[in-house]
Amino acid sequence: MKKILNYFPISELKKDSSFHKLMQSGWFDGTEVFIGSVVPREKPLFSSPAEKDSLTEALKDCLVKRVHLSYWAEPCDFLDRKDFGSLLLRFNSKPEISGYYCDLTGEHVYNRWIQEYEIAKDIGAEAVTFHAIDYFHIDGLWKIERTKKDILDSFANILNKLLLDLEEKGLLKNGPTLEVENAGFGLETGVQTAEDYVYLFSKIENKNKVKIGWDTNHLLHAAGYDPKSKRAYFLLDEKDKTVLMERIEKQHSNYPTRFFQEWVEQNLLNEKTLPLLGSIHLSDLKPLSKPIFLNGLLTGRYFEEIIKLNNVVEQENYGANLVLKYYDSHLPIGASPVNSPKVIDLAVKETHRNISILHELKNSNLNLEKYNNQIEALGFTKS
Repeated sequence: MKKILNYFPISELKKDSSFHKLMQSGWFDGTEVFIGSVVPREKPLFSSPAEKDSLTEALKDCLVKRVHLSYWAEPCDFLDRKDFGSLLLRFNSKPEISGYYCDLTGEHVYNRWIQEYEIAKDIGAEAVTFHAIDYFHIDGLWKIERTKKDILDSFANILNKLLLDLEEKGLLKNGPTLEVENAGFGLETGVQTAEDYVYLFSKIENKNKVKIGWDTNHLLHAAGYDPKSKRAYFLLDEKDKTVLMERIEKQHSNYPTRFFQEWVEQNLLNEKTLPLLGSIHLSDLKPLSKPIFLNGLLTGRYFEEIIKLNNVVEQENYGANLVLKYYDSHLPIGASPVNSPKVIDLAVKETHRNISILHELKNSNLNLEKYNNQIEALGFTKS
């Protein structure tokens, strides 16, 4: 089992930094870096052999063992089918779409992904993370209209194209695995549950190079808790609840800790997906009593407030701040009184595999104490 410090800007991982010393102390085996923070994703990752060599050495110096791809795998009409319908609603014009994706063909996005995979291979990285999400601006103004099946099929098409491009360039042989990170609930849809992963992998043509990267924070987006009634439940419309969710609510709503444990166990320890597991991205989430985002849209007063804002930038900042505070908060395991760290510890032990544990406390203001709290909560030791 490898212990990875996750998702930090490379500027925080310089040789003389406290985090670099922490990794060398034996607590961590390396780091995963969001490659978009190294070179802005609007640019090529490198434009010459010299640039590539320089970047390779810089990443090795920072003990980078995994790379998070800079463009999320948004299964949008543009990347999959070259249809601009849904994008035009959000971006208003084709020039604005081109400003975001750098062209109107998708060529830049795929080329950037290929370069990122190539650099990951050059540094000997074990994996690259491919985040399976379905949003553009996190502003809460856009309802998710496409069906989950349609989104999963679209994402499979994108993934298969990328794998084929990598194979044609001779990069897949002895290269890192592609790990599909699950989407959250409320904000996103698509690959969210073990069932979704099973369906997705049935559509992937080169399964040997793809694994699962479970993000516990994203999984916990679905589960809510009311401190007044002391009941747990899923923060979804009734029509969106799966058979598993209905069963867990029926059996465990009055036992919140067991509710959360069952939800995590039934996904992380699913017998069909366990053989595909590559990593678990560890962090906690304090559950909401009511959803703030539902099927992509802000709810209640939050929606009323956002539509009063003056421009797109203000609206996106408003929505993103809510996401970081209430959804992608990435708190240390054990931060919530109803989310027991034991279930995560169980999931790690039950895999009996050489997986990576990614400590993803990316919103913790580089607070070493929070990392220590998470490590201690899981019972990890240097040995």
